[in-house]
Amino acid sequence: RDRDLLETFKTLYSSVYSSITDRERDTNFKKGYKSTVWTVSALAFREALVAGGLPVGRKGRTVKIPAHGFSETDFYRGLLDANGSLGYTAKRLPFLSLNTASPDMAAAYIAFLKKVIGKDKHDRPNRRDGTYNIVVWKEDAQALCRLLYYPDCLGLARKCRAAAQISPYPRSRSILPSCGRPPAPTSIAATTPTVRCLSRHSLIVATRPGRS
Repeated sequence: RDRDLLETFKTLYSSVYSSITDRERDTNFKKGYKSTVWTVSALAFREALVAGGLPVGRKGRTVKIPAHGFSETDFYRGLLDANGSLGYTAKRLPFLSLNTASPDMAAAYIAFLKKVIGKDKHDRPNRRDGTYNIVVWKEDAQALCRLLYYPDCLGLARKCRAAAQISPYPRSRSILPSCGRPPAPTSIAATTPTVRCLSRHSLIVATRPGRS
């Protein structure tokens, strides 16, 4: 279902020979599982990936961020396309999560989140499988989606659509902490946030409702 993105990759790297093939096989999770593979056999292409820091062989626990300068916004969008999920919970709370088995990748992503949303995330792996499940919620998830999935970005179409659909949600007083006294009466002047993109790497999100 994501073949169109592989076709884009093939076009972008037209200077080297590559092929796209479909296959169907039985896995531990599903019989007749269908997948699409983009294959690049050019040695120079593979050597460039290794020089950039991509490990050879199994990469789940050893992969790291690129060794040289790169666009964090585009890199982490690709990472989330492959190993992340986004949308709404059953209670209609926006979320964006990343799952990785690499301690180095988890640490780098947590540092990126600190710069973007200003909050610290725990770096402890799950006891069940030893992977890291890093989740961002509510307004933070909305702001991060808008930063990573900017208009006409290169990414999975279904993830781009999901990011665009994460719209503001009304905060219910029932989920706000109680201070022992009723809140002062307020009137909401506007609930739709204003988003102004300064560049791919900076985003201002105004979500505070006006008060009168």
